[in-house]
Amino acid sequence: MVNVMDILLWVLAFFAGLIVAAAAIPVRYVLSLGSRGVSAEIRLLAGLWKKKWVYSFSSGQEGCGEDKKDSMPDENGSACMRSGQPEDFGFCDIDTLEPHESPGKSSFTEIRENTKADSDSGPGRPADEPSWSDVARKAVDNGAARRLWRGAGKLWHHTRPREAEVSGEAGLGDPMYTGILQGWAETAFPPLQNLRWNYFESCFRAELTVRGRIIPLYAAIVAAHVALSPPVRELWTYKKHGEGGK
Repeated sequence: MVNVMDILLWVLAFFAGLIVAAAAIPVRYVLSLGSRGVSAEIRLLAGLWKKKWVYSFSSGQEGCGEDKKDSMPDENGSACMRSGQPEDFGFCDIDTLEPHESPGKSSFTEIRENTKADSDSGPGRPADEPSWSDVARKAVDNGAARRLWRGAGKLWHHTRPREAEVSGEAGLGDPMYTGILQGWAETAFPPLQNLRWNYFESCFRAELTVRGRIIPLYAAIVAAHVALSPPVRELWTYKKHGEGGK
C-alpha cells in the first residue's frame, strides 16, 4: 500500500523542481529612455511572453523636421486639459477626469494633530537600540559592509546591460558646433555612432535603449548567500536588539 506521506513528498518535490526550473529561465529586459518618455519591457522564453510598461513625458519637446507636426498632445493629454485636471508628465486619472482638490488648512492641521497624537501614544525607540551611525560602524568592523558590497557587485555584474544603442536625431543648428559635438560624443560613447546628426536645425529627438538579462535563480542564490553569512546575520541581530541582543 502506498504511503500518503510519500505521495505528498513526491508532489512537493515535483512542484519545488518546477519552481527551481522556472527560476533558472533567463529573463531578458529592454529599457528605453528618450525625449518622449521611458519604457521597460521584460521577455521570457525568447519573447513568447512579454510585458511592457510605458511612461510618457509631457508634450513640448522640440522635434526635428517633420517630427514637429507630431508633437501635439495625445488623446489622454487632451482629455486632461479639457477636464481642467493638471497634466504631470503625461499622466492623469482618465477614469474620473475630475480636478484634484487640495486639502484645506483645517485638514492639514488635523493631520498634524493626529500624527503628533500617534507619536506621543506610540512606543518610543528603546534606549539600547543602536542608531544608524552605530549600525554603519558595526558593519565596517565585523565585515558585513564588505560582504554586502561584494554581493552588490556580483548582482550588478550579472544584471548589467549587455547592449546599448542610441537612435534618433540631434543638432545644434550650427554645422561647426554640431560637428564638434558629434566627434566628442561618438568618441566618448560609441553607441552614439548610430545617432543621426542634423547640421542645419536645432533639435533633439533621441532614444537610449539598453538590453540585458537576469537569471532569478542566480540572483536569489547570491542574495541568500549574503543575507545568511555570519557577519550580516550578526549585523541584523545588532540592529534589532543592540549589543547584548540574542
